[in-house]
Formats: sequence, structure tokens, C-alpha cells
Amino acid sequence: MSAVLALLAAGCTGGPEAEGSGGPEEALAEFYQQDLVWEECGGDFECATYEVPLDYDDPDGERVEIAVKRLPAAGEAEARSS
Repeated sequence: MSAVLALLAAGCTGGPEAEGSGGPEEALAEFYQQDLVWEECGGDFECATYEVPLDYDDPDGERVEIAVKRLPAAGEAEARSS
């Protein structure tokens, strides 16, 4: 999750500052601080959604949900917990 949001943040911080705010990072902070709720979604996969602005130059405008899917790591760490 943090990797997805880090990529999202890296690609979206160069735009113009939102008027009346402390800059793009402050205007987008609520998006970067989301806690994803992971749920089983078939096989060993986990799925979640998070919300992003449709237009990063207008973070208070229309929003969309992005669906993400992950496959938790298996192997040595899992074997240690058994």
C-alpha cells in the first residue's frame, strides 16, 4: 500500500499550488494518509480501494476510487510464524 501511495505522491507533487493552502502536499494530504482496508478476494489475494482526485490540480473536485490487489509474500517469514 505504501509503495502505491509513494508512487502516487511522487508523480503528483509538481503541479501548481492550490489556492489558499500550504501547497500541493497539504492539499493532497488526506489522500496520502488513507488507511486501506484489505479483504480477501479470491485465492490468496487481498483487495482494497482508495480514493484519489480526478484532477490533481483540483484536489477538492471530483474523486474516483482506485481498486488495488495484492498477494502477500509467502516463504521464510511465513514459515517462522508456524
